[in-house]
Amino acid sequence: MRKHKWASLFYDKDVISISLNSHPEWDSKDISLKSKQFTDASRMKTFIEAIENAQKMEGMLNYIAEFDLTVYFKDKSSAHYHLSLGGETEGEGLLVNLSNTLQGFRIQKEDTKLLREMINN
Repeated sequence: MRKHKWASLFYDKDVISISLNSHPEWDSKDISLKSKQFTDASRMKTFIEAIENAQKMEGMLNYIAEFDLTVYFKDKSSAHYHLSLGGETEGEGLLVNLSNTLQGFRIQKEDTKLLREMINN
């Protein structure tokens, strides 16, 4: 299932950090996260693995993003996503690459749970 073993690479680029910001259209008033920056390898690995393991969804999307997720690379480029983890503790997440907002990717339950725990701690 995995394209390559994770070694601080994503899209064959060196990842230097990942930022997560609450999306402006998310109307939840009790959201505790406004902005977080992840630079340690283990936390970045959790995000990268969740993205790489996400499965393409069929059909049109109707969603509101909870978070804006940006992966920053050593070459000064970046990849931008919408991320929604939902409120269900056993539910799947949604990932949308901003280069094609019509295509969604389902984040596996295990990866969604890990992301929720990491974001909330």
